[in-house]
Amino acid sequence: MSGIINSAGSKSGVIGTTELDYEEGTWTAKSAGGSISDTARIMQYTKIGNLVHLYGQFRQGVGQASGDVSLYDLPFINESNPTDGNSTAVGSLRITSWDITSGGGGCVCMIPDASTAMLFYENRDNAAATRLTRYDNAYAAISITYRTP
Repeated sequence: MSGIINSAGSKSGVIGTTELDYEEGTWTAKSAGGSISDTARIMQYTKIGNLVHLYGQFRQGVGQASGDVSLYDLPFINESNPTDGNSTAVGSLRITSWDITSGGGGCVCMIPDASTAMLFYENRDNAAATRLTRYDNAYAAISITYRTP
């Protein structure tokens, strides 16, 4: 911590006597165009000031093996950068029981500028990243931090 909040913290600066904006909670992952298993879709978040950290695991439903993976209705909107319009947040993604193409270079989750949706991409060797396709009963664990207005 780089400031003093109500006389606590280091002495490199004074923040004031207002309370720090801090919130913890859960949100239910919702999939655009496919289902998410009811047994594995409760995600968690921590919000400190204008930074939001989302984390958790979800499982694709059965019979959902087509279309792109995406989650929507995130608990907070990603900021919009007024300078260049690009505030895309990129986070880590671990997938289990998912069919990905050969030559893939790992997967990431992304929240576009000014959005409450999370998209999932498969990085490719010597090619543009492609959207990750839904796969029956597959798991994904995410961790991403982004700014909210």
